[in-house]
Amino acid sequence: MVAVLIVYTGARGYAVAAPLQKIVSLADSVGAHARAGDISAVAADLREIDRLASDSASAAGDPMLAAASALPLLGDDVSALTSVSRTAANISSAAAPLVAVLPKLESGLVGTDGRIDITAVASLADGVTSLSDALDAGQKTIAGIDRSGLVSQLGDAVAKLDTGLTAASAGLSKFSPIVRALPILLGESGQRDWLVIFQNLSEARGTGGLISAWASLTTDRGKLVMHKVGSNDVLAANDPVPQTGLPEEFVNFWGNDATQWLDMNTSAHFPYTGQLAQNGWKKLTGQTIDGVVTIGQGVVQTLIAATGAITVRGYEVTPQNAESFLSKDIYAAFPDVAEKDAVVSELIGQVFTRISTGKLNFSSMVTSAFSSTTTDRMLMWSSNADDEKLIVKADVGGIVPTTFGPTAVVAINNGGGNKLEAYLHTTVDYALQSCGATDSGGAPARNATLTVTLTNSAPAGLPIYVTPRGDQNLDGVPRAVGSNREYLSVYLPVGAEENGLALDGELESATEAVERDRVLVLEPVEMAPGQTRVFTVKWLEPSVEPSTGKAMTGTPTVLLSPLLNDPKVTAATVAPCPVE
Repeated sequence: MVAVLIVYTGARGYAVAAPLQKIVSLADSVGAHARAGDISAVAADLREIDRLASDSASAAGDPMLAAASALPLLGDDVSALTSVSRTAANISSAAAPLVAVLPKLESGLVGTDGRIDITAVASLADGVTSLSDALDAGQKTIAGIDRSGLVSQLGDAVAKLDTGLTAASAGLSKFSPIVRALPILLGESGQRDWLVIFQNLSEARGTGGLISAWASLTTDRGKLVMHKVGSNDVLAANDPVPQTGLPEEFVNFWGNDATQWLDMNTSAHFPYTGQLAQNGWKKLTGQTIDGVVTIGQGVVQTLIAATGAITVRGYEVTPQNAESFLSKDIYAAFPDVAEKDAVVSELIGQVFTRISTGKLNFSSMVTSAFSSTTTDRMLMWSSNADDEKLIVKADVGGIVPTTFGPTAVVAINNGGGNKLEAYLHTTVDYALQSCGATDSGGAPARNATLTVTLTNSAPAGLPIYVTPRGDQNLDGVPRAVGSNREYLSVYLPVGAEENGLALDGELESATEAVERDRVLVLEPVEMAPGQTRVFTVKWLEPSVEPSTGKAMTGTPTVLLSPLLNDPKVTAATVAPCPVE
């Protein structure tokens, strides 16, 4: 009987595996077509994957094949085939709505009334979100397959699929927030007045970067009207910014810095920045805006991919060079500060003027998002409660959550008054460790360690505007050209207690506060050119959900402020602590 089952399993296993081999090849094709912006080819690939996945899943559902997963030698292969088959089916099912809307994007989004078709954009957003969720889930499933016991051909296919899903998931994670934000920004619920701010990620702030250029605009059900554009000197001349509506803990910790336009976004919680910007704009213009949007170099590059190359003062900014131009090249091309600021303002103004025409190339937009090397993302806040719910649901709210669970937040503020975060490289590792501890109140806890590694790769010969030290006389110690001071913010998980700090292995003390129900550790890190510094935070975090008494579960997660250079983040999933 076992011999018959093995023979039968081999035949049925082939029926599962044969389509999967083609799916693996098509996965490469999808990635290549997405990078090339060939939306029609992507749609064709997805339709073929859907057909193959259906065939494979049908074979994998055979009850005798399921029984064979318990057999020695064959069991691991059968289980892996079944997992891969079901994953492919789930992804292809999630992609179906996206396939349906893609032809609409190719034919254009502007109606005869000059309004952008918000329904089509919303359908695209829904499809991208569904596919992104399926890719994330599929990647975790495939990554969890133990390949050590698989036959080499199957093991290689699983590894290749894992790599493909990881790349596709990363690409969509940069594209999908912009698409999810567009219907809200375009006034799907009626007329809205927005302040759009360009954050320069070369000079880091808690929500991304230094507030540089801005544009005011009105949207109404797909119609976008530009009003004014300007640079940050217009905003800064109106300091101080009223702190109305901000919590006391924020005002007490961030102090006068948060009353300045150039420093108001030091906290990682974006709604605080949104409220301050609304307050400042009201003081400056007398107008009460409905919401605030921030974009950095990465988002601008993706938007330029959608609108087409833009020429400003003789310099052509393209989807290929926008990130580099706005973070590095602009300082050499336009050494005069006033002219540089004007260039950025004009560029942002042209981008949104073109968006207002609705002539958006989503194919090129996809290509740009997949090739972006930043973690920049569009952030939004609205004083309209209904809009803010949509913003949070779309995951573009920049929220520091107040829920229990293994989630840490890391943000960086430039302390040198320069543009050296263009050369900052970051890695973060979040390690959950031993159970059985108790916190200061006697509640069950587990140990955890967060390690942040910062490297300053600033080369010699940078323009003077890039390398100044505004804090040169902070303590009377001279600073080398290319050096910097990073203010590193680490928000511990809700309910966690700090249990030790170290910088480069030496015990350290740091400024601490409480923000959003989290202990916030603020550490100044001096960085010489070429230097790597390692900051470690240990803490005790709850191992039991306080309201239910159940073991705390969830994948350890690190939320990062937008950074110019894509950081490396590791956080291994571990078993929950036993509940006594």
